[in-house]
Amino acid sequence: MIEDPTIKIVEAMKEKNKRRSDVIWSGVSIVGYIWDIIRNLVIVGVVLSIYNSTSEHILVVIISLIIFVYLNTITIGAQLAQTLVKTNIGMYFHASVILKKLGKEQSEDEQEEFEKTGFLMEKVQYKFYLNSVFNFIIFVIALVNLLGAI
Repeated sequence: MIEDPTIKIVEAMKEKNKRRSDVIWSGVSIVGYIWDIIRNLVIVGVVLSIYNSTSEHILVVIISLIIFVYLNTITIGAQLAQTLVKTNIGMYFHASVILKKLGKEQSEDEQEEFEKTGFLMEKVQYKFYLNSVFNFIIFVIALVNLLGAI
């Protein structure tokens, strides 16, 4: 009996999704996501308490400007890290293509490691989105307080 190639493709996709899920949603990853949420909630709480304890307009302006610098620094650092990782993954992919054209195949371990690195990059992307939501909340808090002080 001839085996249907679509069955092999579907099975391979299921296996890849399982490996992806094992990396992105492992116990350690979930603890990392929870830690990011708690840490960001604490930061939002600190920002709110600073604004609640400050009544002078000049201090509100100074605090808002410091928070804007903090947010820009955090965002630039995160974007730079993502760019470096994506660049390295791209370079690795192109190197593997060149090696393939030269007749040197990757071992299965190397292919799995490359796939795992892609999954880790996706995990980092999720953490970036999570932190970006909280950074936006902090930005809105600082902006509202700054506009209220002016």
